[in-house]
Amino acid sequence: MRGKIKLNILPSVNRLVAKEIIKYIDWLKERYSFPEQLTIIITGASYLVSDKTGNHVTSTFGKPWGEQKDYYMKIAVGDFF
Repeated sequence: MRGKIKLNILPSVNRLVAKEIIKYIDWLKERYSFPEQLTIIITGASYLVSDKTGNHVTSTFGKPWGEQKDYYMKIAVGDFF
């Protein structure tokens, strides 16, 4: 089974930014295949709190471990306008 990208854009994301992200992910899916499932979560917050360090960051990436079976990315896109 080929992996795919699952995109979750939260309501706090600017709608114009969300539209461009969707277009980019569609372009990416057309051109590349992914060996594993990748879940991308986009939030309108200005930062995220790192799971490992507790620092404020703009994005995080996680690989499968324990009960979690998918790779994931969390990206903060707030405060860009």
